Amino acid sequence: MINPTVLQQIQHASVSERLQLVEFIIASLKGELATLTTKKAKSYRRFVAQTYSLGQDIQVDRDHLYAERG
Repeated sequence: MINPTVLQQIQHASVSERLQLVEFIIASLKGELATLTTKKAKSYRRFVAQTYSLGQDIQVDRDHLYAERG
């Protein structure tokens, strides 16, 4: 939470000072987002698809299967 006295100082600051503050906040957010996205990208784990047998070879008519979906 932002201190109320800080908010009052911001409200009474000039437009250029407030724009500088907004630019500083945006730069800070960009830096944090960059670190969050790199950490998130590293969190993916590989997986192994498990295969199984149905006991026999299953022939699939893809044209018929996709025609039912349309």
